[in-house]
Amino acid sequence: MYNSVGLAPAVWLTSRPGKDAPCSGLRHTMINQWIRHDMSDNNLNNTRNTKPLMTRFKHRLQTTVLFLTAMLSVDAVYADVLIMKNGDQITGQVLKQAQQVLEFKTPYAGTIKVNWDEVSQLQTVKPVRIMLDDKQIVSTRAIRNEADSTIIETETGTTPVIVKRKTLAYINPESWRIDGGYKTSGKVNVALDFERGNTDTDEIDLDAELTIRRAHDRVRLFADLEKDSSSSVTTKDKWLTTGKYDYFVSERHYYYGSLYFESDELADLNLRSGLGGGIGYLFYKRKKLNLSGELGLSWAREDFENEDLNEFGAMNWAIDFDKFVFTDFTQFYHKHLGVLSLEDTEDVIVKSWTGLRFLLPHGFSASLEANVDFDNTPAAGKDRIDNRYSIKLGYGW
Repeated sequence: MYNSVGLAPAVWLTSRPGKDAPCSGLRHTMINQWIRHDMSDNNLNNTRNTKPLMTRFKHRLQTTVLFLTAMLSVDAVYADVLIMKNGDQITGQVLKQAQQVLEFKTPYAGTIKVNWDEVSQLQTVKPVRIMLDDKQIVSTRAIRNEADSTIIETETGTTPVIVKRKTLAYINPESWRIDGGYKTSGKVNVALDFERGNTDTDEIDLDAELTIRRAHDRVRLFADLEKDSSSSVTTKDKWLTTGKYDYFVSERHYYYGSLYFESDELADLNLRSGLGGGIGYLFYKRKKLNLSGELGLSWAREDFENEDLNEFGAMNWAIDFDKFVFTDFTQFYHKHLGVLSLEDTEDVIVKSWTGLRFLLPHGFSASLEANVDFDNTPAAGKDRIDNRYSIKLGYGW
């Protein structure tokens, strides 16, 4: 009879025929040898073997260690293999490749990131999906980089797909890029100040943005609110909200339609609104560096207190920039919106948000921010520039 110690591992190791089919012969050979050795030990025990107990235990322990080592070696043969240009070979699991950076999970160093240009070959156990920059999808288990080209062996066994290396956009792309889903991201930042005593002061600064991204289009919403009072007297009451719809004609180039509304009670601006559209371009789209620019036309309306309604055609531009500096937890950012009247070139409006964002655990952040509102043709008796400096606590997802 098999004892319980010898039988349990054998049953567990032989109960995965689907997953271990490529190496089942080798597994079963080692398993059978281990079982036969176990039976031999039991037969010796039954015949009252005279070997000392410690000698038999040591022999059993050595056999078990050798067996487990061999089984782990078999598993390693069937892991994904990454071969670098310098000849280094790494085993583990392919996670994804995006923006020419490959993420590869190893059992000894966690997830590592490798520049795709430094990769010579990639071999995988299970098929991975490749997305090219023209949105073509290829399923493969073997990829090879040569000179400026990438050779992709297809799962169907047909002629390999040969492309320029830079046209390989993604390995294992996110589902929203290919399966018709969507991805949401956003930020909320708030600064509050309440004082009671000789002076009663309330200050609320709030801004929020939401992005909904699909394979070919994107929706962006943004809102900024500032409301201050001192001894029950309003000292600032202004808000801005924008909405944009982007349609991507390539990975970086898109057309957009926009709508915005703005009000500033202390500047005598009841409402400014605009409807327009234009072109945009993503110069950089990376984790540590992002830069986009937009240029377009719009129809604007301005309603100032005690002034006639003003309507005009305008040129619009926008810049959105962020970059990690010093460390991976400190980010410089600059957001810039501009409007120039096509009827009066003196009528220029510029808004900007510039600051340092410090990333905290669990999606939280702290920011030091300077906000500038510039209106070259304000209401009578009002300043052209309005500055705001704030310390904000935020959350992003």
